[in-house]
Amino acid sequence: MTMPTRPNDNVAFEGINRHFTSYTGYSLTSSHLNLAVTNVASKAVGLGSDGDDLTGKLMHLDEDGMMSTIQDEGYVDLPYSGTTPAINDRVCVDGVGGVRTTSVGHTGGRPKIVDISTFATDGIVSILME
Repeated sequence: MTMPTRPNDNVAFEGINRHFTSYTGYSLTSSHLNLAVTNVASKAVGLGSDGDDLTGKLMHLDEDGMMSTIQDEGYVDLPYSGTTPAINDRVCVDGVGGVRTTSVGHTGGRPKIVDISTFATDGIVSILME
């Protein structure tokens, strides 16, 4: 999965209030940059499995793929899969680098959607990682 390009819709949240944490890359490659990741082992992140909690967005991966930098707070733009989400929906990873809405009653999924592009086909949501 690659991150779609969002058209300019005059309001952007990406990067506001951001915080970064370093983790082991755990089989991530440069093709996974800007995609959704989850904790997959102690001190390690990866794409995970469908339904896993969202840890953050992969922002940087060192040359040998051993260390990754994850944005884990603030606003992030990520691709989504499945049914178009709604404002305030909680999300989880979809296992291929995007996010999807969590099932009803899911108690994880701390991040919530704060913006959906007005262009229905761009496939990107802005998420507040608290």
